[in-house]
Amino acid sequence: MDSASSYVLRLPFSLQPDHEIGGLDSPIAFQAGGHPAILSSNHGQYLIAIKGFPAEEDASAFLPLAWAGLVNLTAQGSACSASLDVSPVVRSEDPVAAARNLSASFGGAVMPAEVHGIADGNLPSISLASETIKYISAGSAKLTISSDPERTIALLQAGMAAPNSLSAFADGRVRTAFDIYVASSHEASRSAKLLMRAMVLEVLSPPSSKHQIAQELLDSWQVELASLRATVARDSEEEDVELTRFRGEVACWDITRPEPAGLRS
Repeated sequence: MDSASSYVLRLPFSLQPDHEIGGLDSPIAFQAGGHPAILSSNHGQYLIAIKGFPAEEDASAFLPLAWAGLVNLTAQGSACSASLDVSPVVRSEDPVAAARNLSASFGGAVMPAEVHGIADGNLPSISLASETIKYISAGSAKLTISSDPERTIALLQAGMAAPNSLSAFADGRVRTAFDIYVASSHEASRSAKLLMRAMVLEVLSPPSSKHQIAQELLDSWQVELASLRATVARDSEEEDVELTRFRGEVACWDITRPEPAGLRS
């Protein structure tokens, strides 16, 4: 297949603060699922460009695999942020005039002789390898909220003098809730921030006692599960794993009451 008639999937992403991918002074070529690809960086944002798709649908179908690559990178300690909403390419009817107009719009910036379209540079996009596409990126907006020293010191002093400071520190639930709340403040995604703050409320919510009938049922399940695990054949690893998993779920339902000592492994 002629490379000029193939499609390119472009996936921009960013890393968590204080993390970077070194050695990207120039793009690096690699293979991505049997397709030629390039990894590059530009002003703190990274880009994976995967080439050689025979149709636009094939490039779109590869996006979940590219996302899985970012998930694996995140699992190894470098949290990645990327949108999966594909940006439409707004194509121009007259590529020569489009290049001229873009140059004028950007103060006489040098442009290729032809510009076939524009797309959002912060989102994934798909285009023909033969096309010259210009990507408009807004960059990462950064807002700094400044506090004056006097107010900062007053807040520190008030917290240190609070009558329940020591008991709050000794309460593991309060400290965990505080850590989750602080972590939520670093989330760019509003839905992720909402979920994390809901977790804060969950951590701080008082444990509720179960009805006696429900508690007796949970206790009987614990005993029955322990008995089943004891009879599982040594070579039935899959069955043992499933029983262990269900035992953990029962323990979560029974979280308001300690697990009987005889059932602990």
